Amino acid sequence: SQSIQATTASSRGRWPLMGALAVAAAMIAALAVPTLRHLRETPPPAPPEMRVEISTPATDAPLQFALSPDGRSLVFVASGGGASRLWLRPLDQTEARPLAGTEGATYPFWSPDSRSVGFFAATTLIRLEVVGGRPQVLATLTGNSFGGSWSADGTILFTRQSASPLWRIPAAGGEPVAVTHVDAPRQTSHRIPQFLPDGRHFLFFASGTPDAAGIYLGSLDGGEPKRLTDGDSAAQFLTPDQVVFVRQGTLVARRLDLALGALTGDPVTLADRVGVDANARGASRCQARAWSPIVLASARRET
Repeated sequence: SQSIQATTASSRGRWPLMGALAVAAAMIAALAVPTLRHLRETPPPAPPEMRVEISTPATDAPLQFALSPDGRSLVFVASGGGASRLWLRPLDQTEARPLAGTEGATYPFWSPDSRSVGFFAATTLIRLEVVGGRPQVLATLTGNSFGGSWSADGTILFTRQSASPLWRIPAAGGEPVAVTHVDAPRQTSHRIPQFLPDGRHFLFFASGTPDAAGIYLGSLDGGEPKRLTDGDSAAQFLTPDQVVFVRQGTLVARRLDLALGALTGDPVTLADRVGVDANARGASRCQARAWSPIVLASARRET
């Protein structure tokens, strides 16, 4: 009988304990539900701002550089004690190297696969594979050119001279065809084009009178380009829908509604004291002045 009594007493002692554990578990679960819901509803924190400073060789044109589409390499114009040329700096390395055959190069731009660069030298449009390639002349210019852009389907947009509309040419070479028409005398040139991801639309800068100058949206399919805004520089497009440009020394971003052909929302400030190429209004980069290092900063926008 003592054994039976001990078992009964032991069972009576466990039941209150098990009940308490069950209540505690229920309370923990109840508290966890709002916490999990909060975690699901709270957006992840914005990635930290990243800045990379690149000290270039001696140069008179520190604003002429281009970041590859894959984000791994930078080409820029510098002299380095000799003739001005293109220099290649992989961002996972500390040193830049000059690219052979690029003497006199200006306004470089990348192919979509980040394997080749286009540039202008000695009144010619040239393409070059950055690894083991030889310069290939694509077109002859009639003066100084200000910028080019290379689409995924192998079309290059460029200017043939300082006072010029935009022209298109196959990336393998061919006969240039005019894409835009300069509205003289209100406009004097179209320059610094950039293709949008669809490969049909593009941004460019028009110089001219205050009411006609500014950033425009054009299309290879034809039609009159639409003026998006005034500004001190050409625009750069950031995926998925941001247009970045300089206004009064400040780098700002606005949303592009491609269907409307208009910028929407208030400008978001990205950086201050941003330089603009005085020799070719419409070319801008994050740069303070000649002989200073290039500074690349990630663009963060408010959501």
